[in-house]
Amino acid sequence: MEHKLDEFIRHAVDAQPISGTSLIISLYGDALSHRGGEVWLGSLSALLEAFGFGDRFVRTSVFRLQKEGWLAVEKIGRRSFYRVTE
Repeated sequence: MEHKLDEFIRHAVDAQPISGTSLIISLYGDALSHRGGEVWLGSLSALLEAFGFGDRFVRTSVFRLQKEGWLAVEKIGRRSFYRVTE
């Protein structure tokens, strides 16, 4: 049985394609910045999986956003945490 949220997400994605990179920046600006502004890459990848974006796509997009100066990275052990730059 599909949950209502899953159905809503599937319908929204089918109705209008989403740019993964834009979605990542929107998540930071609309949700993450109000909750510390930093997220582990693995958590971001798991969140975007519901929207149909694979782990490799998320990692590549975040890496590119970091190279372009949109995101900053802090590595703690083997984990990378990203936040929006000033």
